[in-house]
Amino acid sequence: MQRVQQLLLIAAFCVGRTTCALGCDFAVSNWQMVSVPKDRDSVEFRLWEHGANHSEHNWAVYHDAHAVCARLLNRHRRNDAPLPFTASAGSFSRARAAVKVKDGWLVGFNRGEWGGALYWFSPDGTDRYKISDHQIVDFIQSGDSVLAIQGLAHLSLSEGSILRVFKTSGARRWRVKTFLTLPKAPETFAMHSDGTLYIVLTDSLVSVDRGRHLTTVHRNAAWGLLYPNSLVLDEASAKAYIGMRQFVGEVSLIDGTAKYSVPDEGYLNRLPKDVEEGIRKQHGG
Repeated sequence: MQRVQQLLLIAAFCVGRTTCALGCDFAVSNWQMVSVPKDRDSVEFRLWEHGANHSEHNWAVYHDAHAVCARLLNRHRRNDAPLPFTASAGSFSRARAAVKVKDGWLVGFNRGEWGGALYWFSPDGTDRYKISDHQIVDFIQSGDSVLAIQGLAHLSLSEGSILRVFKTSGARRWRVKTFLTLPKAPETFAMHSDGTLYIVLTDSLVSVDRGRHLTTVHRNAAWGLLYPNSLVLDEASAKAYIGMRQFVGEVSLIDGTAKYSVPDEGYLNRLPKDVEEGIRKQHGG
């Protein structure tokens, strides 16, 4: 009886959603594709971008046992990093990213143009020390070390790098070393089973192999103002799924083609008529 009640609750939860797998907020496999104006200088693209940028929906992607899924986040980019304590250090009070290591936690702070820092915290958060002033975006564990992406995109500035955070045998403190400089600021990344890193930059999706060779998978991306926050690699279909404002992006790892989708048209942000007219007037459309 209890199992039947659970299934009924799940069914009710999935009403109005597209293919909801057990334990999956929204399964993206049957979402509706949305066309993107090809000319990035056109008024139509400005309208598309403005509407998506001001959407109340901010999707994060993840993988469960059944499907690539998406959940809604707070509109402002991403949730705080999950920690068993409140991390604060100096002027930093909200952790952008965190990863558990043998002797505690590595915690990244990133306040955009106001700076950032990488810290080590003890397991209960009572002790800490600064490792560097890098503006951490996210972490991935790789063997005995940790890989991190860091950088800043602000106005015309867009720069970043991949870091290796490590602790040598017998050392008391963690250290950091630049693994590879990136052409633009990173937004999120994921590791393929073969060790290749896929990194969402502000204007593209790139891959970095074990030999540190960087390849552009998809260039001139339309997500520049949509703030990608998460990346899932579906190795079976050779696709990358990217969570962002209004859309989940889908990029083929084979030919680099990109698509953007929503659960249905009801999730598209419709611009008020006066806003649309103002954009058309401003850009000569």
